[in-house]
Amino acid sequence: MSNRNDGSSEFAIGAGVMAASAIILFVVFYVLALIVAIIFTVIAACAWHKPIRLAGNVITPAEARFFVHAGMAGACVAPAFVWFICALFAVPVREDMWLHFFFGGYAFGSIVLTAMADKTGMFAPPVENRPAEPHIEIAPPPAPRPEPFRFARWEDDEERPS
Repeated sequence: MSNRNDGSSEFAIGAGVMAASAIILFVVFYVLALIVAIIFTVIAACAWHKPIRLAGNVITPAEARFFVHAGMAGACVAPAFVWFICALFAVPVREDMWLHFFFGGYAFGSIVLTAMADKTGMFAPPVENRPAEPHIEIAPPPAPRPEPFRFARWEDDEERPS
């Protein structure tokens, strides 16, 4: 224990706890993404040749193929990116980490790219091109006729305050 009272040890402990929490959170999200990607890949394999209905949603073969192809693209791009960055900055990578880069790239590519494609409307049903209906103008109803103007007469009974 240090005899200094400058608070650096408390800061170091706080930073260590925050870093450990961030690493644990990253690992949890990594594992959840892998599990979701595996489940969706099995579903995509079932929908590879014919559409299937799952929880009220229809998964078409085009969507299933895009999911798997996006995952394969991510599995190729993520390790290539890591290799490029490590070669650029001369940082060594442990050999056992490459498998994580492939699986993480597959999960990231399949989930994120499919979500982006769905959000942009890539899998939306095509819009029907129907001819425009003829525009028919309907005349507005006639304005109500105002009551003709009458001059007041002296014999009019007016209510006067008493």
